[in-house]
Amino acid sequence: MRIVAVTALACVLSAQAAAAQRAIITGLNPAGFQELPWGYSQAQVAAHWQETPLEVKRENGLTRLGFLPWLGLQTWSVAVDDHQGFVQAQGTSAPTVTGAACETLYRATVARFARPYRALQPVITERTDGSAPLCDAVRAGHAEASYRWTDPVNGAEAVVEVNREGRVVFQAATRGYREALAASVAQAAAPATAPVAAVAPATTTTAGVTGFNSALWGPAARAIVLPWGATRADVVRVMGREPTLETTRDLGPGMSALYYLTEGVGFTIHQARGLIQAAVTTGLAGPPEPCADFFRHVAERIQGAFPALQPRAEYTHQGSGDLCAAVKSGAARASSVWTDPASGATVSVRVGEKTGAVGVFFATPEYIRWFDSTPEGRSRLQASTRP
Repeated sequence: MRIVAVTALACVLSAQAAAAQRAIITGLNPAGFQELPWGYSQAQVAAHWQETPLEVKRENGLTRLGFLPWLGLQTWSVAVDDHQGFVQAQGTSAPTVTGAACETLYRATVARFARPYRALQPVITERTDGSAPLCDAVRAGHAEASYRWTDPVNGAEAVVEVNREGRVVFQAATRGYREALAASVAQAAAPATAPVAAVAPATTTTAGVTGFNSALWGPAARAIVLPWGATRADVVRVMGREPTLETTRDLGPGMSALYYLTEGVGFTIHQARGLIQAAVTTGLAGPPEPCADFFRHVAERIQGAFPALQPRAEYTHQGSGDLCAAVKSGAARASSVWTDPASGATVSVRVGEKTGAVGVFFATPEYIRWFDSTPEGRSRLQASTRP
C-alpha cells in the first residue's frame, strides 16, 4: 500500500511538473470531446462544431456565434476575434433548470472540466446557508458557487459557476480576451469630465455619492455596495474571491486596479485612502438592449437615486444608428455626470470612445484630479469644451 501511495504521489508530482512546462487550457476541451483550439477561424469553429450557427453577431472586433444546446447547457456562444481567432466560449443553462436539477448540472459541469484541468489547482468558492437548494440560494443572494482554473503558462482561464440568476455557466477565455475585457472596464472607468465648480449648490442634494452601488446599473445586476475608503480586503470580502486581474499599470502613485471580469466591475484602490473609484461596464458582450435605450434607462436610474442633482450631459447622437457604434467611430458622444456638491464625488454613465461599451462609474475628487492630469483626461477636457 505504501508503494502504491508513493507511486501515486510521484505521478502527481510528474503531472504538476509537466503542467509547469506546457499550457493546459488551450481551447474548449470538455472531457470526452475533441478540443476546439484557440485561434480557430469562424469557418473552422463552425466545422468543428458540425452545425450552422443559430446566430452570427458582430461586436467590437468580434464575431459571436450562437449554437444549439450542448452538455446540458441551453445556450452556447463562441467569440472569434478578427485577428486572434477563437478566443472565448460560454455556455449557460436554461432558466427552467432549478432546484436539485440545477445543482446536479453544476456538479456534473465541474466534473467534466476538472478532468482535463486536473494538473491545475482551482480556486473554489462555495458557501451556502442551507436555506434553499444551491442554485436557488445563489439567486436569492444567500450562497456562492464557482470553480476557477487559471493557466500559468498562457494566462487562459476557465470558470464553472452558478450566476446571480441561479443559472449554471461555463466560460473559457484566452488571456487576450480577458485583458481586452479588463481594458474596456478600465476605459469605462475613466471619468467623464465635469468641472466641480459647475454643479448646483449643496442645498439641492438630499443624498451623497458615498461610494460604489451596483444597483444603479440595473435590477439584474449583482448587489455590490462599497463605501469610499474601502480596503482591498473589503473588496475581496464583498466580491467573495480574489480579483481576476490586478495591476498598477497606467495608474497614479499608490493606486492599483482590481478587475472582476465575470461581473464586469473594476475598483481602484489607493494604498492610503482605500477605494477612490469603481466602475461597471457592458464590456465586450454589449448591452442587453439597444445601446441608446440601455444608456437612457441607466441614466434614469441614477437620476432617480439622486433627484436633487442635475447632470452635466453631453449627447450628440443623431439618427437611428447604433449609439455605441457611433461613439466608438467618433461620430457621437454620450455621457451624463452627477456631482455631489458636498464632497465633489461623481457618478456617471458614459459610452466609451475607445470601446463603445456603456459604463457607470463612481469617482472621488482625488481620482478625478489625477485623471484630469493624464493625457487622456486633458484630451477629454478639451473635447468637453468644444463648441
